[in-house]
Amino acid sequence: MKINVLFLLLLFFGLPCQLFGQGRFLVLGNSITRHAPQPSIGWFGDWGMAASVADSDYVHHLTRMTGGGIITTRGAARAGLQYGTFNLEQYSDLGARSFDWVILFIGDSVHADTLDAVLFRQVVLDLIDLVASGSSPEVLVVSRWWANSRVDGLLSELASQEGWRFASIAGLRTLPGRSAEGLFDNPQVAGHPGDLGMADIATRIYHVMTTNPDSASIQPMATKSDLLIWPNPTKGPINILNPILHSSGKLSVFNIQGRLIASVYTESAVSSIQVDLGSVSSGLYGILYESDTTIRNGRVVVIE
Repeated sequence: MKINVLFLLLLFFGLPCQLFGQGRFLVLGNSITRHAPQPSIGWFGDWGMAASVADSDYVHHLTRMTGGGIITTRGAARAGLQYGTFNLEQYSDLGARSFDWVILFIGDSVHADTLDAVLFRQVVLDLIDLVASGSSPEVLVVSRWWANSRVDGLLSELASQEGWRFASIAGLRTLPGRSAEGLFDNPQVAGHPGDLGMADIATRIYHVMTTNPDSASIQPMATKSDLLIWPNPTKGPINILNPILHSSGKLSVFNIQGRLIASVYTESAVSSIQVDLGSVSSGLYGILYESDTTIRNGRVVVIE
């Protein structure tokens, strides 16, 4: 493969797109978002169940993906479990704050067989109205980890009616290695997303956040000279957000001399791509993503 000088200049020195900067995010979630230690069920963390460490849960992934955005989490499982007697006053402090995004991820707390759709819908509307009263944030609703057509359908319909965004994570739990099964004795804990599942959840959310809702295109709003790469700098493995979720492509890594270091072919269903750079010398490397519809590039720094 021949790479011309102009391409190398753009690949290594083009300016990255800053999508969010120090954005302010509120995540209203349940145990997948954060769960306090509960030794009786074999859970000792204080982060999203069942990530191995705090840094591997989906909230921490989103923090990195959004360029260090300021993320506030608040438990809201009772809005799904006990919406009939849900007390909004406990969230009144959030109404005085300003957020750019509100992410609602509580669908797994809703019992589908006893769901009162009208009442639950009103509780969600009231909750969003309260926490958004100090600003005009974008609202994003996440589907269930344990997929359920009735609950997910209601959440999707509500998001569409209110002009909110909807991130479907349907099917992730059944993919190999996404849940924490086999890592915890308690099935309640083990059914939650493990590290890979958490990364995929964050990627699905981020993809919806960066997709133009007024366009039928699935192209992210990031410029064509930008790929989301993390961690960056890295000492080894890197993850790259698949910029076109419904299209296969090829990812190539070049050194600063333009020599091909590694290449990976991606499948359309893969939300993120991993490449191990642990064996290469420290320095600056260019990343090129090519598909039938787009070409994207980015840079990563490898450190010892």
